[in-house]
Order: sequence, then structure tokens, then C-alpha cells
Amino acid sequence: MADAKKIDEVNEERLLEAAARAALSVPGVSRMAPTFHDTINGSFKRIYRSSKKKAPAKGVRITTSDDTMTVDLYINVYYQVRIPQLAWDVQSAVIKALSELTDKTIQDVNINVKGVDMRNNYLI
Repeated sequence: MADAKKIDEVNEERLLEAAARAALSVPGVSRMAPTFHDTINGSFKRIYRSSKKKAPAKGVRITTSDDTMTVDLYINVYYQVRIPQLAWDVQSAVIKALSELTDKTIQDVNINVKGVDMRNNYLI
């Protein structure tokens, strides 16, 4: 039973990282935005250091049921990017990446734009 739980944790970590990498690969996404949950977990991990355990991908939350999964992504985008098209491209990239790793049906990929970042060439 403990081995099965350990395998699930490893698989979930791989899914989180794959979703974050897929989102970041889309032009126009500047970075993953940490959620409130990520911030709280990060604070506790700094207090109670666990040197062997790697921090999960920030800005990604995956909820699973028996045979489906829902992905919530929290991203920052670059200024002057068309957000509806960007969201469509991110959804497509994440669905493709996760479909290669799991047999579960991806029910939803929700894109939450947390902020807008300026590119370096816009700075004066």
C-alpha cells in the first residue's frame, strides 16, 4: 500500500512538471505564477527543510477522479499578447503533454492569468 502511494506521488509530480513545461513552451507565457497554496507550502518548507524532497511545480494544480483529471494553470503573460489565443495554445500544449503520460481523460484545462509582465525591450 505504501509503495502504491509512493508511485502515485511520483507520477503526480511528473504530471505537474510536464504541465508546467508545456505551458512555458508556449510563446507569450512569461512564467508560472504561484498560487496562495504554493506560497503557504513554500513558507512551511523553508521552516521545516526537507532536503531530499523536491518542490512540486508552482502554478499547477491537478485534480483527479477515477478516470478523469482537471488541470488548473496559473500563469503570467507578456504585455500585448492576445490572451484568448494564448489560452487556447496553452490548453492544447498541456493536453498533448499529459496525454502522453497518462491514460486518464483530461476533462478541463483551466487557464488563470495572474498578471502581465513587460518584456525587456519595452523598458526605457
